[in-house]
Amino acid sequence: YYKDMQKKIMATRDKTTKAMSALGFSVLNSFANFIFASHNKISAEFIYKKLKENDVLVRYFNKPSIDNYIRITIGTDDQMEILFENIEKILEG
Repeated sequence: YYKDMQKKIMATRDKTTKAMSALGFSVLNSFANFIFASHNKISAEFIYKKLKENDVLVRYFNKPSIDNYIRITIGTDDQMEILFENIEKILEG
């Protein structure tokens, strides 16, 4: 069970990293169940707040060195699709 879950998380993490990169984000390498992503035109804090308004939860840390990154926990494919849809709306606006 755990090996299967690990493989699913890794596959979804890789897919998420590629999708976020395609949307103009810089994504730090990750071997965990989350990624750190930063957009060069829109602040992480703004993205965090807009996602939260739409009940999409990511983490934002107002700390030096990581204050322009959002921390995205890898969820199910459906959850990640909701994230992408909301991020696309933010980028369009």
